[in-house]
Amino acid sequence: MASQPEVDDKPFVPPPIGYPTSGYPSPYNEFPEQYQHHVAGYPTGPSYHHFPHQHSMPGQVPPSGSAYYMASKIAYPHTEKKKGCSFPKIMICLVVVLVICTTLMSLLLWAIFGSHGPKFEVEAFSVPMFDINDTSLRASWAANVTVTNPNEKLTLSFGHIESRLVYKEFLLDTSIVEPVNVDKNDQGSMISKFAVPSPDYDSNKVFCLRSINEDYAKGSIFFNVRFEMEAMMSSGDVWRRQTTLTVLCEYLEVQFEKGGVGKWNSNKRDCYLTN
Repeated sequence: MASQPEVDDKPFVPPPIGYPTSGYPSPYNEFPEQYQHHVAGYPTGPSYHHFPHQHSMPGQVPPSGSAYYMASKIAYPHTEKKKGCSFPKIMICLVVVLVICTTLMSLLLWAIFGSHGPKFEVEAFSVPMFDINDTSLRASWAANVTVTNPNEKLTLSFGHIESRLVYKEFLLDTSIVEPVNVDKNDQGSMISKFAVPSPDYDSNKVFCLRSINEDYAKGSIFFNVRFEMEAMMSSGDVWRRQTTLTVLCEYLEVQFEKGGVGKWNSNKRDCYLTN
């Protein structure tokens, strides 16, 4: 008995319509005769017919992929945004203009009136009483600081002056100084008085008392005086400027002799502005 030829039972899928088939065997030909007869035991499937090529005109080339893409691309209406200044841009411009105008005005006033900072110098420092032992301290101090106004067109006024007496990092006492007005090219004085015991002095700080007693035994102690004040520079009613100043006068050496009276070494030191 002759063997039956093997038949591929996978269905034939024709290629998409619209693409050339040159160089490849045409998929639209009917099955060869040896595969067209019915195989026993299998149902007869639908016959495949020849599909005519879409581009039947000779010499016609199918469109490329980009042509299909451009043909399917949808053109949306184009609207131009209106150009204009938004509110944030206007505010930024106004702030920049305001800063520039303020800077120019300050430079103009400085060129007209001039502005030099005041100078502070310790004129006198004394300790009329100083009594110390291992458990307590009783003392008094007096400081006289001179304020010089080097400006020829501006007057200086100092109010709400608070002075502090400091030993190393320990606060001993605080006092309020009378307001001072200094005219053009003139001088004024700030007088401070301190005393211990005081509400600011903590007698329980054994280290502070021990350190002061050790320096006292050596014959000299260094103190610092610190001022905080509100200062105003003015030129009549035309221009005024108010600021806060902090002045520090450091390393005021006091020498002690018998009797508990301290004497300043008269080394006049310039005080300086600090934060």
